[in-house]
Amino acid sequence: MDIRPDVDPVETGEWVDSIKAVLQYRGPERAEYLLDRVADEASRGGAAFFKATTPYVNTIAPGLVEVESETSPISREYVEALTRQIPWGRAGVPRDIANAALFLASPLAEYMTGEVLAVNGGTSAGRAFLPLSTPRPG
Repeated sequence: MDIRPDVDPVETGEWVDSIKAVLQYRGPERAEYLLDRVADEASRGGAAFFKATTPYVNTIAPGLVEVESETSPISREYVEALTRQIPWGRAGVPRDIANAALFLASPLAEYMTGEVLAVNGGTSAGRAFLPLSTPRPG
């Protein structure tokens, strides 16, 4: 759901009503075609939005990731307590998430469909099944 304010609710209603009518009288295939055409035109006009190019979308579920920031909603002590629970022995960094995204965008992930890739230093494996790992030197 979009959190931006609707600057023209009447126009929005007209667009929504049009798509509802197409769905009702022409079916979902026609609605998909029209929405694809509208999305292409909007992209050419400079509108930015996500458009899947496959029927399945993969996603990344990051664990604790430390970022450089002058303010943080959590204390250093809390970060240290969370980090002790990560089998890899450290919090993630943005590069870890970027590497996962690069993998998913590459031909190496071509056969992966509809997956949630956990990038969390082994947290989802659980301590009972994964001994404390030693991070590689950076």
